[in-house]
Amino acid sequence: MDEHIDGHIMDEHTTRAEARIHWPGLRLPVTVLLDDPTPCRNPAWYEFPDQGHEAVVPNRFTEEFADLIDRTGAAGKFSVVPCPGAQGRIDEGMPGVSDEEMAGFLRLARERIAPRWDISPEMLTHNKALDLATMRPIEEREDVWAARQDERTLTPYIARGLEILRNVGLEPNGVTSPWAFGQEVEKDYARAIETALREVCGVRVGWYFLHIDSYSPLVPPRVARLDPAGADGGTALVSISTAARQSGAGHYDFAWRTQFGEPDDIDALLTADGTGGRLAELYANGSPLSFHTHWQSLFSNGSGTGLAAMGRLIERINGVWGERVRWTSNWPTTPRRAPPPTSPPTTRAGAWSWTRRSPAPSLPSPCQSHPARRRSRSTGRRWNMPLTTRPSCTRAVGAATQEEPRPYAFPYATAPSWCGDALK
Repeated sequence: MDEHIDGHIMDEHTTRAEARIHWPGLRLPVTVLLDDPTPCRNPAWYEFPDQGHEAVVPNRFTEEFADLIDRTGAAGKFSVVPCPGAQGRIDEGMPGVSDEEMAGFLRLARERIAPRWDISPEMLTHNKALDLATMRPIEEREDVWAARQDERTLTPYIARGLEILRNVGLEPNGVTSPWAFGQEVEKDYARAIETALREVCGVRVGWYFLHIDSYSPLVPPRVARLDPAGADGGTALVSISTAARQSGAGHYDFAWRTQFGEPDDIDALLTADGTGGRLAELYANGSPLSFHTHWQSLFSNGSGTGLAAMGRLIERINGVWGERVRWTSNWPTTPRRAPPPTSPPTTRAGAWSWTRRSPAPSLPSPCQSHPARRRSRSTGRRWNMPLTTRPSCTRAVGAATQEEPRPYAFPYATAPSWCGDALK
C-alpha cells in the first residue's frame, strides 16, 4: 500500500454521486471474514461450557488452516481474541495454555496468516465484559455492556484490545464486533474505533465488521466515518459487511452445524456448477463477494470437517471465476483519494480507488427486485437501509455468472445519516 495516500479519501469537492469504484485489474474482490480465532482453545468451549465442546485447538490445526490459504490463495480477515473467555491476556499468559503453545500459535498468525489476512481484535473477551481498571470480568456480556456505552468509554476498551495484539507482534488495522457489539450505539462506536486505531496503531484508514447484508444485490464497503481535513492527512473508517444468507440449516455460517456432526451448506453460497447461491447473485451484479465463518466451525470439535468444507468452497470460487476475481483482505478494499478530475480512471494493485466523474450523473432508480435490507448478526432482525443500484440488476444468475463483472456507480448509502456532514 502506498503510504502517502492512505489517509486521503475524498476532497471537499467530491460527493458520493461523483464516486465510482474501480477494482484492481477489473477483478471483483472476494474475501472471507473469519470470526473468533482463539489461541490454542476452542471459543465454543468458553462460550458454551455445558455443551461438551472440545477445549483444545492444537496448533497443527492452525497449520492446516495456513496450508489451505497458502495452497488456494484465499485472503480475508482473521480475528484474534485478546483475552479469551475473560480468563487472561494472551500477552501475559493464559491459564492452561503453555508458553510454547501460545508462542506457536502467535508465530503462525504472524508469519503465515498476517501477511495476506487482516488481523483484528474481536473486542477483549468475546465473553463477559472486563473492568479495565482490574481486567476482571463483570456480569454482562460484552455486547450487552456496549449497548449502554458512548465514545468516551468505548475508545479505551477497543484500544486495550489493539494494544494486547500489538504486544504479541500482531498489527491490527481494523476491529471485529463480537455478536452485535456496538450496534445500538454505532455512531459512538465508529468514532471510538477510528480514534483507537489512530492512537494505538497509527492507522488512519481503518475498518470494522459488524453487519450482515443478506439481500442487497450489491454489498460494497460502506464509508462510516470520513474526515479528509483531519490531522496527518485525514482519517476514515469503513464498515465491511458479510453478504451471507441464512442457509437451510438455519445459520449464516456455512459450516456452523459441523460442530454437531451435521453437514456443511456451501451450496447456499455457491453451487458446484457456479450458477446458484448468494455469491453467484453478487457476482452477477458486479458486487464484491464476501462471506464469513467461525474458528469453531472450521475446527468442528476436532474433526476439521468445516475446514475441509471451506477448502471446497474456495476451490469452487477459484474454479468458477478464476482470474475474474481477486482474493483480498479488508484493508486494501478501503477507499483512497480520488485523482484530480483531469486524471484518467486508474486502479492500483492491492486496493480499489475512488475516481471523479464530471458531471455527476443522476442517480439510477432503486432496484425493485431486491429489497434493501440489513440484518443484525446476533438477532437476525432486519431493518431498512437506503440503497440505489443499477436500474437493471440481474435476478437470474445462470449464464450471467460467467460474464465479466462491470464497474458500478457508488452513489448510494455509503455512509449512515449520522456522518453525512463528513461527506457534504
